[in-house]
Amino acid sequence: MAEPIATRNYNFSDGTLLQEADNIRNNADMDVADLAAYGVTAATITAFLAKRTAFLAVDSDEYMLSLVIAYTQSKNNLRKALENKIRLIRTAVEGKFKPTDPEAVGLGIKALASLTDNDFKIAAFKVHQNADKYVDEYLNTGIDAAFVADLLVQAEAFDLAMQNQSLAIGSRDDKTQERIQKGNLLYTELVRLASFGKDFYDDTNEAKYNNYVIYETSNAIGNIREDDLNTGLKANPDFPEIQGNHVFNFIGDPVNPYQTGFSATTTGEPATLITIAAGTSLNNATALSLGWAELSPYMIIKNASGATVHYKVVKV
Repeated sequence: MAEPIATRNYNFSDGTLLQEADNIRNNADMDVADLAAYGVTAATITAFLAKRTAFLAVDSDEYMLSLVIAYTQSKNNLRKALENKIRLIRTAVEGKFKPTDPEAVGLGIKALASLTDNDFKIAAFKVHQNADKYVDEYLNTGIDAAFVADLLVQAEAFDLAMQNQSLAIGSRDDKTQERIQKGNLLYTELVRLASFGKDFYDDTNEAKYNNYVIYETSNAIGNIREDDLNTGLKANPDFPEIQGNHVFNFIGDPVNPYQTGFSATTTGEPATLITIAAGTSLNNATALSLGWAELSPYMIIKNASGATVHYKVVKV
């Protein structure tokens, strides 16, 4: 039976999880004598720190995405070169043979660019197979045995690039699951230690009680991101693991516009920018409609106006 897909047990970003873990660890360290009544010892805190270290050791999604992008670009470049190679063969052969001649059959592929990668790979190997069979008939066309052999080398390189891209996408998915699982372990222990602190200091020490209140209980379950943004700058509202069907509301600055879109990195420039005009709101916008894609999963807020703006984004 396949392992079920892990989902986050917390509703804030990974960065916030680490921040809250550090806060609880530091406070529990100072208050270990008081928390001993709940079985908390120095070993408990050390074990908590180990969960934090294990979570932090998982490669970030931004890094894993960069690998997917790199392998995708390599695959695309190899495909473009292979398309050009096939076109050269096709043009040379069609100038000497009729399309129905055996020497030309298998080379009459017109819409190369419209083929899926899988179909294009099959077509490339078929073109090589046909060209290799009739290479001796291609005299005076510019196509010789070395040209045909190089076609096979390029087809095999493209095939390998497709495999590398697939592995990178799979590795990114695996790391996402590992990150969620280890984050959940850290979060579970975080909540447990925080509950001990709140219970012990409830009605006795408000300041210490507040030290154990975690982010999600005081920030609308982590569904709101708002801040001031200086002119010319970009921000990344750190909603975790945005998907194309996630829905957002944007509340405009009362005086100046700002823009939003999605990028391949947390600091990149979105390919498409949607303007939130001054004094207006954009409601029930899906991430997909704002430019989200598997290779561009990071929300960006951009201030292209001449003054500071206040943005507010609500995940519905």
